[in-house]
Amino acid sequence: MSQSKLKKYFLWSLLFYKVFFDLAYAFLFVPIFSYDNGFYGTGILMFNNLNFIITSLFCIVIIYVLFNLKNTYYLTILTIIYIFAFIPSMSILFLKNESLSIVIITLIYWAAFFSFGVLFSKKLPKKINEVFSFRAFKYISFLFFIFNTLIIFFTSFYYTNFRLLFSFDVYIFREEFFNLNLPILLNYYLLFCGFVFLPFTFMNFLLNKQFLFAFFNFFVGFVQYSLNGHKSILFVYIIVLSLFIVFSILRNPFKSLIFINSSLVFVFIFSYFLDKYLQFSTPAIFLYRSLPLPQLISNQYLKFFLMGNEPLLLRDSIFRYFFKSPYPTVFSFYITGGDSNANNGLIGDAFANFLYLGLIVYPFLINFVFFKIYYIFSKFNIFFMFSFIFILIWNLLNASFFTWLLSFGVLSFYFLFSILILLKKLGLR
Repeated sequence: MSQSKLKKYFLWSLLFYKVFFDLAYAFLFVPIFSYDNGFYGTGILMFNNLNFIITSLFCIVIIYVLFNLKNTYYLTILTIIYIFAFIPSMSILFLKNESLSIVIITLIYWAAFFSFGVLFSKKLPKKINEVFSFRAFKYISFLFFIFNTLIIFFTSFYYTNFRLLFSFDVYIFREEFFNLNLPILLNYYLLFCGFVFLPFTFMNFLLNKQFLFAFFNFFVGFVQYSLNGHKSILFVYIIVLSLFIVFSILRNPFKSLIFINSSLVFVFIFSYFLDKYLQFSTPAIFLYRSLPLPQLISNQYLKFFLMGNEPLLLRDSIFRYFFKSPYPTVFSFYITGGDSNANNGLIGDAFANFLYLGLIVYPFLINFVFFKIYYIFSKFNIFFMFSFIFILIWNLLNASFFTWLLSFGVLSFYFLFSILILLKKLGLR
């Protein structure tokens, strides 16, 4: 298939995803959560004509930007952001009748984010050619896998008697884990293991066709899920395995992006019929928690700080151990009144910490991080790059920027891969 045809399909996939997400929110998510008129307010549907016109025009601009973006790496990043964060935030603005202040804040943030993405993309090569091949890398990653497996198994055995949790009703177990008062470093290290390192080694095992090790890797992840009840840990495995299958068939990131858009449209439709005719809403609930919920939480953050409450100024991140927070407990619990943990990244995180300044600074910082790690990713298999970008963005949706850098392995992997590439340049095999 020619590149021009692929681009047309890509354009239509972006448009269809936008339309079907709007329909899914109005006719799938709202009816299921019709009881929710509280903190998230998912059950409330209030169409705003002005917001619809503004957001639709803005979406057309962003689709045009993506359609004309040349660099594969940044096209991947910005399209994944478009799917999982941008479109949900746009739809909520007019389907929930959000105030003009929230509309303006949201548009400023996304305008800055996509603008910086385009600017950084122009400083990168258009194609990725070099594939990193380094035998020592396989041994080092395997040793890290063994080390992390031992950490997770020991923690699970010591604190929960090696509990295996065959249920998605995890909130009691999350609260129990929260009350264990694990050492701070261990808690952060477990986040790093579950959301970054284990999926990374899972990718490696799949790439090297070591499927038995890949299965054991998943089991280790399942043990960690049973320890802390974070369903996102299992979802990351589903993402990586799905991308592996898609890349094995399509072998092209551009085709894969089209496939992801088209597949989600199909899933929206399929979930609607499952809920309407079989009263089976689990897939829809899963979609809801992955797509609109982070943006609903983000808007609650915006409303809270638009009321004049004191910004966090990083005092709710890892820096809370050095500077006192203006709030009596972790803010993600405080904002919900202690009923649930409403973590948030991207817009909510930016505005909560630095108000309007954050709307420019944070998009620049996030794009700068992706710009820097390009020179690491470009050395590896295209599937590895695509999957790792997906995992990083997935983690970014629900984590503050500095937690993402430190706890979700961005900096640690950057330095690890930089050292490995340097060793290869020095002649080590």
